[in-house]
Amino acid sequence: MEEANSRLEAALEEAESAKLEAVADAEGARAEVRRKESMLEFVEQEVHNVKSLFAQKEEQLLDEARRRDADKQAELAAAQQAQASAEEAAERADARAEEAERRAREAEELRQREGAERARIAEELSARSAEVSAAAEEKGKVEAEMRLVLKAMDAQKAVASRNMKQLSRIYEDWSAANSP
Repeated sequence: MEEANSRLEAALEEAESAKLEAVADAEGARAEVRRKESMLEFVEQEVHNVKSLFAQKEEQLLDEARRRDADKQAELAAAQQAQASAEEAAERADARAEEAERRAREAEELRQREGAERARIAEELSARSAEVSAAAEEKGKVEAEMRLVLKAMDAQKAVASRNMKQLSRIYEDWSAANSP
């Protein structure tokens, strides 16, 4: 009986330990999700800043090209020079545009990887939650079994006590009948 109680108590302690470990793992996963979300927000802000700077620079370059064009229309040579300058500026703008597009693609890829990571973490969190639920359910089963065992032990004690009383009375009756 005591051995069964010990085993049940050990099983209960194991179930509670597993529950605590699963809860700690779930909290760690939540912290990782928060950290990843923070990183994603930072990257999104940087992409926005780069796009904004590119739009401002592009507008500045276009204004400069228009001004040069208007100033240099009188002279053909000066107009050709302005055209060459505008072409160089356009090449730089294209290079910047390509760089910005590359960065935007990288940011999008990062966002997708982060989304996949977030989904994986959410799935892991769900699995951990299921483990915690299973551990809680197992704990409930073990406790119910322990209650049944304790009830059975109480019933056995009552039967043993009743049997001892009967044996005691029989012995006393027998002793009284056999004494001289």
